[in-house]
Amino acid sequence: MKLKTIFFFTMLIVFSNFQTQTSVNISGDIPPAYDIRKSIVGDIELANAAIDGAGTIGAPYVISVEYSDSTEDVTLYVAGTTEYFVLEKCNFTRENIGIYLEDIDSDTVTIRDCKFIDCDTPIYTDAVDGILVEENSFMGSIMNTMFFNLSSYLTIQNNLFEDNANLYIQLSYYLTISGNFFGNTSVYLIDVRYVNIIDNHIESIDDWFLITSILLVCYDLNIENNDFINGRGLMVGLVDVGIIKDNEFIGVDKYGFGLGAVPAIFISGCNNISINNNLFLGNMGYAIDLSDYYYDPSSTWGHPWYAIVGLKTYPTNCLIYGNNFTDNIIQGISEGYTAQCAYFGHTLEGEENMWYNEEQHIGNYWFDYDYSEVYYQIDGRSEAKDLYPTGPPIETPTDSTSIQISTVIVSILTLVSLMCLSSIYHRK
Repeated sequence: MKLKTIFFFTMLIVFSNFQTQTSVNISGDIPPAYDIRKSIVGDIELANAAIDGAGTIGAPYVISVEYSDSTEDVTLYVAGTTEYFVLEKCNFTRENIGIYLEDIDSDTVTIRDCKFIDCDTPIYTDAVDGILVEENSFMGSIMNTMFFNLSSYLTIQNNLFEDNANLYIQLSYYLTISGNFFGNTSVYLIDVRYVNIIDNHIESIDDWFLITSILLVCYDLNIENNDFINGRGLMVGLVDVGIIKDNEFIGVDKYGFGLGAVPAIFISGCNNISINNNLFLGNMGYAIDLSDYYYDPSSTWGHPWYAIVGLKTYPTNCLIYGNNFTDNIIQGISEGYTAQCAYFGHTLEGEENMWYNEEQHIGNYWFDYDYSEVYYQIDGRSEAKDLYPTGPPIETPTDSTSIQISTVIVSILTLVSLMCLSSIYHRK
């Protein structure tokens, strides 16, 4: 047991160091260790650099800069400020680190309407809370699109991401990621808590939209009303309590895990995850894979060392119901997979994952379900079943159909009215 514990913590340190080093090309030391092009330190320098504003919440300082092809490690460095400011309409082209923020008072920073083109890491922050990043465009980032470390109460909304490296957030709480377009831009959320991912469009990503734990167990996750189109899908690992609902997974088609197609949703080592009212349409792998195989985000392949040191990697107490599984490629015998709830071969009773809502008697719609069968069999060692498979979803008329129906009704009523008028006329 002692050797196992030593091995576990050694692997944590090695893995976390490796992940940090592969995520950003700087060590975290504060300047002047780095070569900086423009430095703003303290409120006086902040006021001097501003083109407008008074540093208040109602009238923040406005800073607008434009840089390209800098040779310095950091283009714009801001630190040690307590007053409100907005980085607005800034342009950074082919920079190393575009904006570096640290040691700044909470809820005082907004980055808005800026353009970042072909930078290594457009935005890097260290221990800055309450940042609002909105309405920016990121194109061609090489190392990390954004890197946030220990930056809680973070809001990323209504941004455009196209053909970038990963957006990486670690050791951060109270995150909101909403209304963004992620085109070929993956997202890594590591050791995060209280997360809302809402109304995003995620398309053709080469890597995962990943939420997982390395040092701390993630919990309180809400993923709602997002579109995952083509590319890879959603991976959730070692998360306690979460809701995945009202999303669409369409045409997830990347290959991995050997020769098989990746699932639209991959769940590993999680507890109390509810997956309901989602659409899974035309995906190449399992629509949902409740797996006992841990995925190493620094590697293309799965990494089983969590299981070696004795941590559970199978999901428990997950509830899957009200989903629409249509035209997904059948892997094995079904469109879903669930691992056995077991610990070193011993089955754990009372922690099984349920593919239906027992209280409401609601299961899922499976396009390959044979209605002569009593239940729908789920692939996997646990031999799980959907005891209440539902019929096809009821389709509501489209706008054009409604217009056509309304037109017909109006035409009929008009014709009847004309016939009545004609009858009255002839009687006279």
